[in-house]
Amino acid sequence: MNPISFKDLKLFKTKETLTNRSKKNSSKTKEETETIATRKLIHNPFLYLFIFVIVLAYFLAYVPSRTIPVLKIGEIATSDIIAPSEITITDTERTETRRNKAAEAVPPV
Repeated sequence: MNPISFKDLKLFKTKETLTNRSKKNSSKTKEETETIATRKLIHNPFLYLFIFVIVLAYFLAYVPSRTIPVLKIGEIATSDIIAPSEITITDTERTETRRNKAAEAVPPV
């Protein structure tokens, strides 16, 4: 039984042989090689995969998964409402009064 070799596996088959390719590349100018490189980049499936992943990650991260229902004052919510982002608001007056009460509750040493 022969072991599986990855050297013989060709995922993207080419029409040219390696010897023909090396002869053609030696006579090309710098501009021709740049255009060939850009063509290869455009036809590369990993470029499209990368762009797709970036767009998908953006939509998953920044677009809310569901909308928040509009409620009227005094109306009972039919389901739990989860805020799309977290926000912390500090009440400075109440914080200061609680600090003063806590300081007065400590016995003097």
